[in-house]
Amino acid sequence: MDSKIHRKSRELEIFALWLEEGVKITRGLEQGLRRAINDFARWQSAERILCRRLPEGLFVGQEQGWEIDAD
Repeated sequence: MDSKIHRKSRELEIFALWLEEGVKITRGLEQGLRRAINDFARWQSAERILCRRLPEGLFVGQEQGWEIDAD
């Protein structure tokens, strides 16, 4: 994952997220990634995740990002 915290706007911007070759996107994978991303963002005092480039099929319907409290 290539990302940056924008402290003034309290956003974690994910420029790109890559999966290892052969990794299948499952509900469990998405839940685990979302939890880890949210935990990291909270630790950095972010309130929103912004997504730029994600693997196809990951976080369908939330490709642009999400509010952290919307777990």
